[in-house]
Amino acid sequence: MAVLQTVLQTGQPVAVLQTGPANRSCKPVLQTGPANRPANLQTLSPANPQKVGKETVEYLEKENLIKVTVPIKIIRRGGKSTIETPDGPVQQHDMSQLQHALIQGHRWIKLLENGRYKSVRLLADKEKVDKARISKCIRLTCLAPDIQEAILCETGEWVLTIEACLKPFPMLWTEQREHFKKLAIKFPENG
Repeated sequence: MAVLQTVLQTGQPVAVLQTGPANRSCKPVLQTGPANRPANLQTLSPANPQKVGKETVEYLEKENLIKVTVPIKIIRRGGKSTIETPDGPVQQHDMSQLQHALIQGHRWIKLLENGRYKSVRLLADKEKVDKARISKCIRLTCLAPDIQEAILCETGEWVLTIEACLKPFPMLWTEQREHFKKLAIKFPENG
């Protein structure tokens, strides 16, 4: 068994996002830092780690760190690797095509803005993707922030299809909301 060690620095606020079938929100569920360190971690010391099954949680006072040790097993089958913890295998979240396109759009626009590529044509040649696909994915980055959040976090407020989003849409966010209300599977009643 391999051991996964996660070290969180408590000197800076850290937000842990929790998502799952029951909780699809992107709200922080834990924040740590000197002022808001959880009470159970203040009592930890390097000489006295707290054990949870085979897992350990230590507070390293000198480094101002929280050290979490979790035993894992990496199982490789074909080209796929699965991480198994004492609680069972870690499930990989399958991204929708729309989520993937939006993430690609943000990545591609960053590459263009940073000057890594001078044009969409050069980027398309390097990525081995059609120029039109890159342009459509980059256009997704112009979606209203609440629509992007609903797509990425699967909040359920806006449920859109990739076909609807890759077609031309208005650039003003208020007009976008009206436009996508006609095409959405589900949309917020007050939005």
